[in-house]
Amino acid sequence: MAAVHAEDEAVDPPASRAAKPRKTNRGSLPKHLPHIEEVIEPEQMTCGCGAERHAPARLIPGGMPTEATVAHVLVSKYADHMPLYRQAQIYSRQGIDLDRSTLAGWVGKAAYELRPVYDALIADLKGSTKLFMPSRQHALHAPAG
Repeated sequence: MAAVHAEDEAVDPPASRAAKPRKTNRGSLPKHLPHIEEVIEPEQMTCGCGAERHAPARLIPGGMPTEATVAHVLVSKYADHMPLYRQAQIYSRQGIDLDRSTLAGWVGKAAYELRPVYDALIADLKGSTKLFMPSRQHALHAPAG
């Protein structure tokens, strides 16, 4: 569902729609977390075409999470099989109050932005003459050795 909302926002950005109040959680982060501010200045301020360079847009516009934070949520969800409600509980123990719906929104936005990568991988796989994919059942019952 969040991926659909991200796609809608890409087609019709929120700035062009009537403004409606959003619930935001802009509470401060816990004091025990390290705060690192790193400013990276480009070596030259113009690109080859002569236009002035600008910083790339954030994955979550106006949001606090970095791309690394969103990537961590995705890896935890899909690679480590940790549901979003458990991730929210872990963040809560660290003093960071995040709703599961917020995490779901991040996952949806990332899914939308990663769609071109997915499409390219699928096209590459479909163009291959051979594919190898072990069956899950066979892998689970393979003899030890």
